[in-house]
Amino acid sequence: MSELSRRAPAASPSTTVLVVDDEALIRTLIARWLKGAGLGVVEAASGGAAMELLADATRTIDVLVTDLAMPGMNGAELIAWAARHRPELPILCMTGHAEGVPPGIPVLDKPFRGPAFLDAVRDALARRPSTTRARAASAGL
Repeated sequence: MSELSRRAPAASPSTTVLVVDDEALIRTLIARWLKGAGLGVVEAASGGAAMELLADATRTIDVLVTDLAMPGMNGAELIAWAARHRPELPILCMTGHAEGVPPGIPVLDKPFRGPAFLDAVRDALARRPSTTRARAASAGL
């Protein structure tokens, strides 16, 4: 058993993480970690694209993981939008510069390794509101 699978969040493919980063290599690596941990992944290359995904009422997203520094709509703006429109959604911000992260939002400092990332996602999943946790529990999480 690999180190990543031992540290995987308690989740299933029905748990979906939205990963937002303008760097394709970072999105691909994070998606690989999440899929290896048995999680569903949706990727967005910009804050605007993420906003469209979050606004889609037919799409279930359980955790938002976003970079802070992105062109166009940056991570702080996306976080503020998500907090207004999806207040139940746990958010994790990953950045090399924590200035500008809205208060109360957990930060994962770049660079990070897979186990630290998965621990942070597990912590975010644990912050879901009780109704979301109950739905996850009924799905076997």
